[in-house]
Amino acid sequence: MLISARVRVVTIEEEYHSLTENKNDMKFEMFSMFAAQYQKSNSVSTSAAFAAKVRRGEYRGGKTAIGYRIENKRLAINEEEAKVVRLIYELYNHHGFGQKNNVSS
Repeated sequence: MLISARVRVVTIEEEYHSLTENKNDMKFEMFSMFAAQYQKSNSVSTSAAFAAKVRRGEYRGGKTAIGYRIENKRLAINEEEAKVVRLIYELYNHHGFGQKNNVSS
């Protein structure tokens, strides 16, 4: 499709160059198919690794939520920040403060 649209295709790893391959569409199609399959299998492997971490109770990564810290690959409560979170919930649940009615207004 790309070659028939006169788009020049060059790959580094496979050393493919559409101008020197004499319209060898089959070779390009094979490389494309392998690349697509690699992406799918890599996605499955990543998902499986994340699922294994969850089963072991480990943190999957990224920025931790306020009120938590990472300790031995698991989430643990950060008591200093947790005080603020508890105050926010208290104000919301028992005093009517929220997005439209907040402390500053």
